Amino acid sequence: MNQLEEKNYYEQEDELDLLDLVKTVMKHKKLIGTTTIFLAIFILLGGYIYNRSTIKSSVVIALDYPGVEDGKNPNGTTFSSNELMPVSVVNKVFEKYKNEIKYTDNLKFRDSIFIRGIVPDAVKNKIKQSAEKGEKYTYIPTKYQIETKNNVIVLKNLALGAIENFQKEYKPNLKIDHIQSLDNYDYRDSYLILNNKLDTLKTIALENGKNNFVSSKLGYSFDTILSEIKSLQSIDLNIFNSYVTMNGFTLDSNIARVRYESEIKDLIIQKENLIEKAEVVRKMLADYKPQEKTFVLTNGGSINGQLDIPDDYYSKLIGEYLNLNKKIKDIQSEIRRCEEEKNKIKSPDDQEQEMLEKKVDIVVERANKIIDKLNALNKEYVEVKYGDMIKMDSPVIETTAGKPLYMYLAVGIILGLFTGIFFSFIAKFKEDYKKRYGK
Repeated sequence: MNQLEEKNYYEQEDELDLLDLVKTVMKHKKLIGTTTIFLAIFILLGGYIYNRSTIKSSVVIALDYPGVEDGKNPNGTTFSSNELMPVSVVNKVFEKYKNEIKYTDNLKFRDSIFIRGIVPDAVKNKIKQSAEKGEKYTYIPTKYQIETKNNVIVLKNLALGAIENFQKEYKPNLKIDHIQSLDNYDYRDSYLILNNKLDTLKTIALENGKNNFVSSKLGYSFDTILSEIKSLQSIDLNIFNSYVTMNGFTLDSNIARVRYESEIKDLIIQKENLIEKAEVVRKMLADYKPQEKTFVLTNGGSINGQLDIPDDYYSKLIGEYLNLNKKIKDIQSEIRRCEEEKNKIKSPDDQEQEMLEKKVDIVVERANKIIDKLNALNKEYVEVKYGDMIKMDSPVIETTAGKPLYMYLAVGIILGLFTGIFFSFIAKFKEDYKKRYGK
C-alpha cells in the first residue's frame, strides 16, 4: 500500500469514528439530556444551599461629632466600639424577631454580631510606613461595619436601635428652664436665685462660645448672649441688690433678724475655733527651739552643730499663725457687717414694695428672654454639631462567600453533558459486548 492509499485509509477511519460518535450521542440523547438536567439541578441546588449557609448581612455606621477622632464620646468619656451595640438593643431585637433569628439563645445571638472598625487604605499605608520607620501611628476609626449571619431586617433593626440608643445617651440636651415667678421670695433670696441662674447662663455661653459658633438663621452668637448676661447681672441685678442692702428691705423682718442672728452665731463659732488654733500655733512658736543635728563627714567621723539655713518648719508655723489671724479679722468684719445689716432691717411701704417687685419682674423677664435666645442658639448648635453624630453610612446589604447561581448552573450543564456522553458510551460498550459475546 503506497502512501496515498494509506492516507485515504486513515481519513476514512476518522470519518467512520466521528460518525459513530455522532450516532452514539444521537441514539442516547435522552440519557444525555436526563443526566445533564439532573446534574445541573443538583449542582444549582447545592450552590444555592452553600450560598445561603455563607450569607451575611452588613451595614456601616459612621460617627461624626467633636472629639470622635480622639476616641472620645460626645460627653468626653472614652469611646468603645462595644457601645455601638448595647445589650439592651440586642435583647429588644431578639424578643421582637425570635422567629426570624437563627439562634434560640440571645447570648448566642449577641455573639453572632461582629463590629469592625474600617481603616481607609491611605491610613493603612501610613501605619505600615510608620511601622517600617519604627514609629507608632495611632488611628481611631470613625466608621464601623456591623456584620451578622441574620437577615437584613434583623440587622436593620439592630442598627436603628443602636443609633437611637447612642443619640439618647450622648446627644446634648442644652435646653434651659425659665425662671419662675419670685413673688413669694424675700428680696435677698430673689437676688441669690437670679444671680446663680445668670452665673449658670454665663457658664453655658462661655463653654459653647469656645467653638466660635455663629447662627446663620438667628444672626447672633454665644458671645452676643454672654454680653447681655453680663450687662443684666452687673447693672440691673446689682442695682436692685444695692438698693435692698442699703435700705435693709425685707418682706418679713422677724425672719430676717433670726437669719442674721443665726449667721452671726455661726461666724462666732468659726472665730472661736480659729482663735483656739491660733493659740496652739502661738505656743508652738514660743516653745520651738532649733535642734542640734549630727553631720556625717566624708572621712567617716561626725560633729554636732546647727544648719546655717532658714528653718522651713519655723517659717511655716509663722505663716500659719499669720493666716489664722487674718481669717479671724475677716470673720470679725463679717460679724460687724451682719450686725449692721440686722440693725437696718425694715419692711418697705406699699410704694417701695411695688417698686421692688417691679425691679425683680424686669430682671426675671429679661433673663427669660435671654434664656429663649440661648435655647434657640443651643438647638441650632446641637443640630449642626451633633445632628449627624451617628448614622447609617450604607444600606443594609447581604453578601455571600459563594458564587452567582448562573455559574453553578453553567458548571452543572457542562458536567451533565460530559457525564451523559460518558454514560452513552458505557451503554454502547454494553450493547457491543452483548452482540459479540451474548447468547
